[in-house]
Amino acid sequence: MYQSPHLDATDKFAFFANAKVAQKSISWGVIAPRCIMKTHGTRNYKRYLKTRNFDKMFKFTIVRNPWDRAVSAFHYLRNTGAECVGSDENFSEFVKTRFRKDSIKIDRHFHHQYPNAEFNGKVFVDFIGRFERINEDWSIIAKKIDASPDLPHENKSVHKPYQHYYDDKEVFEIVSEVYRRDIELFEYSYE
Repeated sequence: MYQSPHLDATDKFAFFANAKVAQKSISWGVIAPRCIMKTHGTRNYKRYLKTRNFDKMFKFTIVRNPWDRAVSAFHYLRNTGAECVGSDENFSEFVKTRFRKDSIKIDRHFHHQYPNAEFNGKVFVDFIGRFERINEDWSIIAKKIDASPDLPHENKSVHKPYQHYYDDKEVFEIVSEVYRRDIELFEYSYE
């Protein structure tokens, strides 16, 4: 768990967000007016949530193909001028140097997704939506949490299809190893 979940003020839901996986679309575009402030540290979230009827809340997260997410995060950070990604650096260079060395420590946009769905080896969320089918999965979530079925598309990064960036086997293997648990748990394959 890297950040506190978004909690509904009436204890209807808890959203465990992953960066570059419709986080802003959901957090800012739909549920923000309903959520309480996130003031509790992530290490104590489980204990805190027990006081908020956590077991009765609809708990959900959205995940994304890790190979696609790494490309999207790279482009987003490069285009926003983030220091962790050089403005003239290409994806392959970035993965072989910085990502290989620091992987998920670079920026929250590269964090693993599995901690927002799994705790002590068990899946604790009620629903795992997929970015690749966000409209269908959002319609299921929206019904469960009494939200608008219309999900805005916020914060889109523009880039070629992710497969274009993995023409180097070493780059593919580095990203695959870093996100091994995400790939296994969410049953992703490189397509």
